[in-house]
Amino acid sequence: MNKVAIIIPVYNTSKILLSKSIDSCIHQTFPNIKIIIVNDGSTKSETIETLKFYSDNYSSQIIIYNINNKGASLARKHGVENCNSEFILFLDADDFIEKNAVERLINQQRLKNFDMVIGQFNIVSNNGIQVAKKFEFISGNQSIIKSFLKGTIPITLWPNLYRKSLFDNIQFYDFPVGEDLVINAQIFTQKDLNIAILNDTIYNYYRHDDSLTKNITQEKTNLGYLAYQKSLEIIYDNIDISNLKIEICISKLNTLYALIILNSNISQQLLLDIKKDKPNIIKLAIKEFTLSKKALFFVILKLPILLPTIKFFINILKYFKSN
Repeated sequence: MNKVAIIIPVYNTSKILLSKSIDSCIHQTFPNIKIIIVNDGSTKSETIETLKFYSDNYSSQIIIYNINNKGASLARKHGVENCNSEFILFLDADDFIEKNAVERLINQQRLKNFDMVIGQFNIVSNNGIQVAKKFEFISGNQSIIKSFLKGTIPITLWPNLYRKSLFDNIQFYDFPVGEDLVINAQIFTQKDLNIAILNDTIYNYYRHDDSLTKNITQEKTNLGYLAYQKSLEIIYDNIDISNLKIEICISKLNTLYALIILNSNISQQLLLDIKKDKPNIIKLAIKEFTLSKKALFFVILKLPILLPTIKFFINILKYFKSN
């Protein structure tokens, strides 16, 4: 059995980015690794040819599965079901990991036989490298789920090392957007979960120039919101939320802000949902935000009729900023 499997779903990734991603796995300092690539029905010749090169030249380290296009979530599911490693690390095909990423994660895991280790990451773009905000736990009772709701630990499957057994009863939903959020909601609500945070940067997330808000459609936004709703449903069904009402409200407010910035037509729906919370819960939740966000929430909660006008002016500002 290999100690760690690195699972990479691939769909029409460019040769340059895909090669960098796979090479970062091949040259890890930790020796006991199997790289599982799931080709999710790629049609681009450069992707197919790149995968063939690695299959021909690194067959002892790499297994490639070719499946019909099903989306990243179900491609990852295929990878999980076809690996026999003790731990899993997920890697997107256009990202890459540091040379000693697996070694550092495993060293941290061995300190107290942790079920999961959360690493840190950089944001890489054509403008250079940006150090992302550090992940950390909120102190106190129900620390893991509170941290998840407040966004201080990842909603993504990276940069995390998971014990494979955590996925024994995980449902992989076919959400085209936000699928990581739903999986982590199932992970973080498991009983007796033992998680460590590694303060070292182990993952490099590649931000494409066209991957920001200008490339997000209403359909993608709505699908992402469905995934968010599913993650809350999982939390409600699996743990006692009586002491989590403030954190849930913070999570909803963060999501509302994102929907407003993306000019989503479902922001009004979430706003009405938030208004159902007790006023003191909303007040305590808003305290966690910056002054500008506090002002925004105060206005739209008092006068929801102004939400379309606010969204209009935000989009005007976004237009002038991008031109």
